[in-house]
Parts: sequence; C-alpha cells; structure tokens
Amino acid sequence: MKKEFLIVLLSILTTVSFSQDVLLFQDGSKKDAKILEISPETVKYKKHNSSSDVVYTEDKYNLIGVVFEDGEFEKFEGRKNTFSKNMSSNLGEYGNNMFFLAPIAPLYGYVGIGYEHFSKSGRSSIRIPLILQINDEDFQINNNYRPLYGVGYEHKFYPTGSSGIVRGFLGFAEHLGVLSIREYYYYEYYDDWNGTYEYYDGIEYNSYFFNDTQFIGGVQFHPSKLINITLDAGIGLGLLDFDESYLSYKIGLNLGFRF
Repeated sequence: MKKEFLIVLLSILTTVSFSQDVLLFQDGSKKDAKILEISPETVKYKKHNSSSDVVYTEDKYNLIGVVFEDGEFEKFEGRKNTFSKNMSSNLGEYGNNMFFLAPIAPLYGYVGIGYEHFSKSGRSSIRIPLILQINDEDFQINNNYRPLYGVGYEHKFYPTGSSGIVRGFLGFAEHLGVLSIREYYYYEYYDDWNGTYEYYDGIEYNSYFFNDTQFIGGVQFHPSKLINITLDAGIGLGLLDFDESYLSYKIGLNLGFRF
C-alpha cells in the first residue's frame, strides 16, 4: 500500500511544472522548500518564498525523498532495523534500558541486581542497584562485614557520548541499607558466690544502618547490541547509624542486558 501511494504521489507531482523543491515525508505530507544540502543523515533547506535566512534541518529517516525543481526525484532509504557493524559503534541504536546483575556477588554471600536507564544522547545514565544477603552469618566479607540488603542511586556521565564500543564514565553514587558486622566482645565480672573473677569472650553479629556517598568511575564494553559489561569502582565516605564514619569503597563487575 505504501509503495502504491508513493507511485501515485510521484505521478501527480511529475505532471506539473516545478518552481521549487519538494520534501516528501513518511507520513504522506509534503513541503515546498529550497534544498541547500543533502548529507548522509540530514537535509538542510529554507522555506519556499521566504525572505528569512533561517536554515532548517530534517532527519532523512523522516522523509521518503525529495523532488527537485527540475522534476528529478531522489529517494531516501528508511532506518534499518537490523544490527550492523556501523550500528555497533553507535549506542543510540541500542535500547535505552538495561537490566543488570553482578555475576560474582554470590561468591561473597549476596546477590546484586538492578536497572539502568540511558539518556537519548547516550551521554548520561541513571542506575538503581539492589543487593540482598543470601547466606547465614558465618560468612563475612573480609572476615568483618557484609551487606544484608540495600539500594542505591547512581548518576553516570559519558564524555564520549553514544559513540564507541568501549566507553568510560564518571559520576557519583548514594547507597543505603543494612550491614551485618562481626564484632568481638570481652566481659569480666566478680562472682560473689564463689569469690572469683569470671571472664567471657566471643564473637557477636550486630546490624547497622549504613549510608554512603561515593565518586564512581569505570568502563563499559558492548560486545553486541544486547550485551553490556561494566567494570566500575567507587570511593567515598560512609556513616553507620548516622554516627560513626568510615571509608566507603567498592569494585564491581556487572553483566547487562539492554532492551
């Protein structure tokens, strides 16, 4: 039907004498214009019979083609839906949404998953990570602490924009949740009944609310249109129960699926 419409439209246009160029749009509309330049991706033109010097730019993918003043017709190719090598270097062709997981996190006693949304320009993204403890308290990260559960907000900026299979980023992050910390205790008291001192020591696990702010950076690698591999690191300042401060840091590897 679309091809038949185009043939009918062109047959009508070519029966008249043109005094201007004509833009033919994908939605069936047309516009009289003065074509100034046709590049691989855009058409630059001025309005017909306009005294203004304003130059307009139209995406070629929105056009069927142009009919020039002399009646010559130039057809444009529509946007391709298939993935190609050229598209692999342009993240604008990828989905703006991504689900990701931390494949090595279960080795440390928790799962890490989340969602990331990329801007249309590809120059920034917002990332929401989630962590959840999956084992008993006998396992501790670095024999000291581990996350029980938490959520975060991360904002990334990509200096190179949407181009490139490998891209670097910088940004900031805010995380909050609950940590389980292994702590040693020692008790001493005097037993009046026996008239002796008693001593007790051991290990106990205490939970603390944590909140940390970090500067983050890293690289993203896109081996295909759908797959995204991210290696990132962060360092900053954290608070336990809004009272005790500590150095907050992370190194992470994530596998993402874009859609």
